Amino acid sequence: MIKKQLAAAMVLCIVFLSFTGCNSKTEFNMDNYYRDKNYFYPPQAVASDNLTTEASDVDDTKVNSELQSSDAESPDYITVNTTRTDKELSTSISITSNGGMKKLAAEKFTVYDYNPEWSFNHGAYINYFKGKFYAFWQMGYLNEDSCGQHVAYSVSKDGKNWSAAKDFIPVKVDRYGNEMLSSPFGTYVHDGKLIVYISEFGYDPNELANSSDPKRPDNTDSAKKLNNTLNAWYTTDGENWTKGPSVPKTGGGNRDPKILPSGRLFWAGFTGIAYSDDLSGLNNWMASGPSLDQVQNALKQGNLSMLTEGAVYQSKDNVIHFLMRSNTQYLWATSSKDNGETWSDIYQTNFTDDCQKFDFLHLPDGRIMYIGTPGYTGYNFRMPLVAAVSEDGYTFDKQFIIRDEPYTAKKGASSKLGNYSYPSAIINGDYVYVIYAKQKEVIEVSKFKWTDLV
Repeated sequence: MIKKQLAAAMVLCIVFLSFTGCNSKTEFNMDNYYRDKNYFYPPQAVASDNLTTEASDVDDTKVNSELQSSDAESPDYITVNTTRTDKELSTSISITSNGGMKKLAAEKFTVYDYNPEWSFNHGAYINYFKGKFYAFWQMGYLNEDSCGQHVAYSVSKDGKNWSAAKDFIPVKVDRYGNEMLSSPFGTYVHDGKLIVYISEFGYDPNELANSSDPKRPDNTDSAKKLNNTLNAWYTTDGENWTKGPSVPKTGGGNRDPKILPSGRLFWAGFTGIAYSDDLSGLNNWMASGPSLDQVQNALKQGNLSMLTEGAVYQSKDNVIHFLMRSNTQYLWATSSKDNGETWSDIYQTNFTDDCQKFDFLHLPDGRIMYIGTPGYTGYNFRMPLVAAVSEDGYTFDKQFIIRDEPYTAKKGASSKLGNYSYPSAIINGDYVYVIYAKQKEVIEVSKFKWTDLV
């Protein structure tokens, strides 16, 4: 396998509050891209019965040895069968409804119901490992991105009946006496390991002292963050977890890492992407995605307040596509014709969106499936939740309603919005499992047969 040098300039996450209105316009700040100058972070001590408590407990030599055994030869070059220009590759991506949308016979199951003590629940991921389903999500007191927000998880043998939620990492207190925050950045299963990527940080105490909410800065986007780390936690038995090596912030962190048909592992981030030819998901992540200049140009040309929360897939012509939320009516996209090595400029697609995260998966029959809320409302209504499929990766002309029942939040807050927020999905056997938050309060899973998408 050819080893490549890490790009000198890494386009990092642009983190925006998801309750920002779709039509709001804020000044783009370059510093947000490079707020974290160090890409590797020191270990943090953790106290929990089933967690290895120090990163130093991990034998890095052993881990690296294990990784070598799972290395895969991924092609550095794939044959792309297209005559489209870079702009046409993006503008050709569309979602259309021929004859309306069918309602799927989708079952639904509650993972975590309303709890007045922990009434903020959002950003969920689901995966399947050794006969059980695992769900991970953000749990907080009330408002999004407040001190004390942490990663919770639940387990199910059948995807229907879920265990009581547990704290994956107990809430830690920093040296200033403030509670720190943690969030899941995706999950991945490979070679007998279930991995969950966890981001942890604390707020600068000056930010909290000068805010209207003592647990949350008035502007969490620009707030200075301390001890900002990203680690891959893994388990081989579903019970005992080890804090693996710290993961460089090379662009991933928005969706689950996915092995695309090209054979390469891609991890979609916010405006950047990470890829690896080491399929273990624990090491050798390389920076990829559009450059900072390309992002800035798209923001200026589209008069956009943001580009963020991307998802990646491979079309039938072997082009890799990275689509991003723009907080407008349409997703914007960049494409790669060389398996993620270089990326085109960013252009508006003809794929509508209601200002939130979305997901793409490759179905067993070769079609590409989208999960999200494409019905633009302009105020983050995020309903109905839709599955759409495409034969070629460009025209998503078959749409199906997964859920369309409204939910009213029981405990209002500034960030409580969106009937079906931040969906994430997996395919397990004949079924698709979609996890999402209802008004950022309740975590729920819907299940349907992917063969019904006809």
